Amino acid sequence: MHSRISRSEAKPRADLVIRPAEPPDVDPLLALENAVFETDRLERRSFQHAVRSPTISLLVAETAEGVVGYAMILRRRGSVIAHLGSIAVAPAATGMGVGKRLLAASESDAAAHGGARLRLEVREDNAVAQNLYETMGYRRLDRIDAYYEDGAAACRYEKGLPAASGKGVSTHRSRKVNARRARSDRHRAADR
Repeated sequence: MHSRISRSEAKPRADLVIRPAEPPDVDPLLALENAVFETDRLERRSFQHAVRSPTISLLVAETAEGVVGYAMILRRRGSVIAHLGSIAVAPAATGMGVGKRLLAASESDAAAHGGARLRLEVREDNAVAQNLYETMGYRRLDRIDAYYEDGAAACRYEKGLPAASGKGVSTHRSRKVNARRARSDRHRAADR
């Protein structure tokens, strides 16, 4: 995972909205990715896949100025461990609480999908991100040598999540998937 998040989280934005990504968000997300990361960048097809995938949540942080951040949460069927695959905040949005809000939304999303723990990796030299994770209750599990393209090591963190309360980020995709499942179940029942 790569993460680039804000420094102090001192001045939260009142107009900040965290929402599920939609297909038109792919271009702004790709531009953000290229502005924030020098290596290990996600490609257009990764964002396109994430928008459609039933096992990936792609959350967008948006203000009146547009997309200022995102978080990608990956889930594996049958696993209670969700993975924060990537989180990024635009340089112009640092200090506005975007990173903290995205992380909290990621935790809510993971719990809403049955996750009991959220796991992530962060560059060993990214003390700002590590501080945020530790402040929000993550504990360091281990160190992974040469994790990133440029040979940098990563620190793996994990946090236990409370059981889902039904709150969190509402996703249109989840409703669509549930509707498809319901239709599919009706079809299976009719075939019996």
